[in-house]
Amino acid sequence: MKNTSTQMQNQSQFSIKPRGKLPNSCYFDVCTKSVPETESVSDHRTEIIEAQNESTQNEQSQAQTSNISIWSCVFSPDYNYMAWSCGHGLVKVMQCKKNELNQKEENKFCCKKSEIFEIQCSDLVWSVAFGSSKSYYKYCTNSKRSQVYHRFNFDEISLLLAIGLSNGRIRIYDGTTGHFLFALYDHNDLIRDLKFSKDGSLQLASVSKDETIKLWNMYDDGNMYKTLKGHTGMVYSCDWSPTAPLLCSVGSNRQAFIWNMNDFTMAFKLKEHLHDVVTCEFSPDGAILATGSYDTTICLWQPHTGQLIKKFFHLIPPPSFIYAGGHNGAYVRSLRFSVNGDHLVSISDDKKIRIWSMFTKGSVPFCEVPHKDAISLAYSSNSRSIMTGTRSGIIEYYEVKPVIPKLMVLCRKVVNQFTENNLVNELCLPNELKKYLQYGDLKDHSSPKASLNFNGKLNAAPNAKQFQATIAF
Repeated sequence: MKNTSTQMQNQSQFSIKPRGKLPNSCYFDVCTKSVPETESVSDHRTEIIEAQNESTQNEQSQAQTSNISIWSCVFSPDYNYMAWSCGHGLVKVMQCKKNELNQKEENKFCCKKSEIFEIQCSDLVWSVAFGSSKSYYKYCTNSKRSQVYHRFNFDEISLLLAIGLSNGRIRIYDGTTGHFLFALYDHNDLIRDLKFSKDGSLQLASVSKDETIKLWNMYDDGNMYKTLKGHTGMVYSCDWSPTAPLLCSVGSNRQAFIWNMNDFTMAFKLKEHLHDVVTCEFSPDGAILATGSYDTTICLWQPHTGQLIKKFFHLIPPPSFIYAGGHNGAYVRSLRFSVNGDHLVSISDDKKIRIWSMFTKGSVPFCEVPHKDAISLAYSSNSRSIMTGTRSGIIEYYEVKPVIPKLMVLCRKVVNQFTENNLVNELCLPNELKKYLQYGDLKDHSSPKASLNFNGKLNAAPNAKQFQATIAF
């Protein structure tokens, strides 16, 4: 009980403060056309023309709104840059600073226009990703590279920016200057997600609507060396494991796969979701894989065994099997782990940012903050900043004040980082400690309906008022 009480006290200190919107996150000009009034046109015909004009204006506004949606936003691995797509063929990159907030106006984001540079693309932008030749995971070693001549020396280019377009092309830029390097051509449809490997080897994974996953080697001038097939619909997202040669891909038709990158075979098919799976990410220690779906749930898996550990519910009671495949108003859009892996952040269509604990049982988040129709999410490598992109082309910036993680959480992360292929069971440790290292303490076999009171509302956790994030606008 003492451990749980101390954990509750630590969580009560966790807070998220919205710090406003980024300047010039997007531009949106609505063009309206008016019909000149003439005396020769009858009243009935005038009404028809006005109705047609209203319908065309609505179609134009809907098309323009879809063209400016920010489907992807990302921080660089070293937290020196942030980038986001503007939908209509534009990507903006901004340099991060330690003193991002103005001291005089605390709740407003302070930034100069000169600190943002734009990258013009030929088509709609669906995904952006940063990649670096430096490994920010000390336990990873850079892959061996052959000493042959190549067009680009990526050891000298500190940061790469990959941009996925709706025409199936991928454009590679220098992330610090915006200088165009080269383009990648092999997909036949829009690029839904891009992810660089986390070991500094500059391997790029791209997923597309053409139902394929393609792997590219930047050190080989962007050569495409493998195509993974197995999905039967759009592939929404992918992620590399930081500690093992594993890759996860998720897509439509409730499909979530784990691939072995040693022989490029499918290791596991994860079958638990009841709707399209749209987001996935490995924990920093590689011991947990989180997948989010339109069925309002997040599933936590053991990536080396494919076993389900726990489920988080955004809608309680969750939709039944019959209705889970339809619209429910709480689609999970994106999720991200903190740098220490002690908590998980998610956004959903019910306009809430939720923080989930990774060391307590239960399916109730310990912190919730409202957002404005966000569809993309980024969490900085220092776990101090959250960035969300909205359908209306606006970037919202949040300041996070997390607590210092417990020593046992850090020890679990270090042990999992240096234990290859999940060989925890072979260590000379007590069974209870092995269970903790494998996140067995997260397993909760109680029904999500147990979190409801007799009024059908969520039971508040103890000291729930302390868990509420402090919001200041």
